[in-house]
Amino acid sequence: MSEFSPALDYVVEALGRVRAMEALEGHGRELRCDRVVLEALVAAVAARVPVAVGGRGENVGGRVEESRREAVVVASIEPVASVVPVKRGPHAHSEAVAAPVSRVVLSQAAPKQERLGQLEALRMEAAVCVRCAELAGSRSQVVFGAGAVDAEVLFLGHAPGEAEDREGVPFAGEPGALLEKILKAMELGPEQVYMTNLVRCSPDLIAGVRAPKPLEIENCHAFLVRQVEAVRPRAIVALGAQVLRALFGETQPMAQLRGRWYDFGGIPVMATFHPKYLVDRPSLSEKRKVWEDLLLVLERLGRPVSEKQRGFFLPKR
Repeated sequence: MSEFSPALDYVVEALGRVRAMEALEGHGRELRCDRVVLEALVAAVAARVPVAVGGRGENVGGRVEESRREAVVVASIEPVASVVPVKRGPHAHSEAVAAPVSRVVLSQAAPKQERLGQLEALRMEAAVCVRCAELAGSRSQVVFGAGAVDAEVLFLGHAPGEAEDREGVPFAGEPGALLEKILKAMELGPEQVYMTNLVRCSPDLIAGVRAPKPLEIENCHAFLVRQVEAVRPRAIVALGAQVLRALFGETQPMAQLRGRWYDFGGIPVMATFHPKYLVDRPSLSEKRKVWEDLLLVLERLGRPVSEKQRGFFLPKR
């Protein structure tokens, strides 16, 4: 840590000046639990990682200069997507697309190699994000996402938990193990799947299990849009009512939302229960509900569905 001390002092001073991190306001240079975040930021600067400067992406370079004191702010995200409000339409059956509260417009698809670079740059940007001071101060690491850039399906949860914060990947622990079984049953390999969450820091580390706050979801929304732009999945599986509420303004229980198609920037989104729901309620009937939703996803992708797959979780005759 000693080799970073001068730069760290510089970053702290800059942060205090632009009021970029609430945790440091009124505390001078007392770092408290946020030192890890600031060390990551200094490392990013040293590695010439782009960070936000006055709301614009700019490379700060590998050294700290007096003339740049005003420049460094914690990585804030310039949203790539534009959001166009639309009127709410009536709910549709499973083959139709319900109109979301706001429609995301994705940028045009880039070549694969370029998208790989975009995803890695975004990962590095997320690693030093402290827009949500409470989450940033409690996390051990950012849980960005995992999977293939050419994934057919993107699985989207609401937030990482303690296990995800510890392991650094989405869907760890029992829910993650169950999701792996689901993917195997769908005959989807690692090269066909991408996984992420609405937010990339675990709120469970603050006060037990809690849902992410609306502002936390809003702060992370541009990360999600840019991940979707980079991965370009053919379908998204929204896992849990919190995802539907955040993306589409739905307020009904998941039991009434599952099995419906929504739209995210032209990408179809299927609603179903989160794997944790099945961990807590491991009945055959509940597993069958989720499986029926996922069969709709397989059909939408044009993937063959065997009779054996169609019979999963049905009562034995």
